[in-house]
Amino acid sequence: MISPGTYKAKAVSANLGFTLKGHEQVMVEFQLSNQLDKITWYGYFSGQTDETSAKILERTISALRKCGWKGIDLNDLSGVLDNEVNLVIEHSEWNGKVSPRVQWINAIGERSSSSLKKMPMDGLIDFAEKMMGSILMIDKKLETLKLNKAQKQIDNNIDTIPAPDISLTIPGDDDIPF
Repeated sequence: MISPGTYKAKAVSANLGFTLKGHEQVMVEFQLSNQLDKITWYGYFSGQTDETSAKILERTISALRKCGWKGIDLNDLSGVLDNEVNLVIEHSEWNGKVSPRVQWINAIGERSSSSLKKMPMDGLIDFAEKMMGSILMIDKKLETLKLNKAQKQIDNNIDTIPAPDISLTIPGDDDIPF
């Protein structure tokens, strides 16, 4: 069984088909680089217009693009076999059976769960300056919370500190030595 991790791989076949429930899907079989192991990724399509379906469709098309597909006609998946990619493989359980599953298909050098575009230096400086005020406000709020917590501890402890004996003895006539 393929262990969880990130593996370089290249698609060796791609076909359209149906899920057990009759929904359209694409199946891409990958050969892991420097290994004999193969694994199949399933991408899904949805005719619904809700936000989740749109994200699923976007993720499927994005994965196909990373593999090298440049077309718009799913009847022609040529190019899908062109690019080496990174597969993020995790184990999942289905009906009591654990098996490896392609969680993400990433372009070589891309992060595992999302693309991280490096900020250009001028953008970094602008962003850092913009965030300074927010950071100072957060620090001030955290400092205020610390002070409030310390004050509460002092207030709670004041009741447990015994009061000093400050009784005053007033001398009487007998106590005066002359």
